[in-house]
Amino acid sequence: MDPSSLGDRIRLLRKKHRITQEEFGNILHVSKSMVSDIEHGRRRVHAELLRDIADVLGVSTDYLLGRLEASASQESD
Repeated sequence: MDPSSLGDRIRLLRKKHRITQEEFGNILHVSKSMVSDIEHGRRRVHAELLRDIADVLGVSTDYLLGRLEASASQESD
């Protein structure tokens, strides 16, 4: 599956890293429901949070935004 949206990419990478929504929220200092809303496209992500998400998941913000087709971690797989 080629994730097409920001939320899809975040969800796919979060699951690849075996991080629950609750754990991810704790790492990012946001609620589990906010993580769910982001993954389902119900909430926008501000620049600082986007950067933090990219750092935790080990990808670039450009990858999360769909500006790059493959993340650095996918290229090395």
